[in-house]
Amino acid sequence: MTDQEAQYFYDELAGMLNSFGLIRLTEELKEEFHAAESISYEDVDGYLLSKANYPSQQPTLLTIEAVSMEDAFSSDALYPPKKRLKMLIDVIEHAVINVVDIEDYIAGFFKKRANIDEIKFYSDRGDGQGFILNRQDVLSRTENAKALRGLLENLRSQIH
Repeated sequence: MTDQEAQYFYDELAGMLNSFGLIRLTEELKEEFHAAESISYEDVDGYLLSKANYPSQQPTLLTIEAVSMEDAFSSDALYPPKKRLKMLIDVIEHAVINVVDIEDYIAGFFKKRANIDEIKFYSDRGDGQGFILNRQDVLSRTENAKALRGLLENLRSQIH
């Protein structure tokens, strides 16, 4: 996969998330990409070593090449398109697929233990708002999540 293809898939996945009302996921990633530009680095034997950790990474080593310091610290240098795509795939797995896995576990637990097919969750604000976890709906989402997981794994395997 080329960087251009990785950027294309990133943009397409981000667009899909946004259309499903999950814009916060892509916004959090963008914030992380831009936060990298404000991290200070020091030269250690031909490598740039980040002086500070930040949310999702260990200290970063970058080979110093014949580029300007501004380019070396840009979010594009720290997060090239392939790395951005891998991170977006991880975000989708954590925020979408893992949530469905949890729903499936909870619904399965209540079905096995008490033969309950529907669980109602109510807001603690007392406004009558709530959420219904229905076993049939969960089974449907679980099948969709499995298909999505397979597609994401296939996409991840194409990134070299």
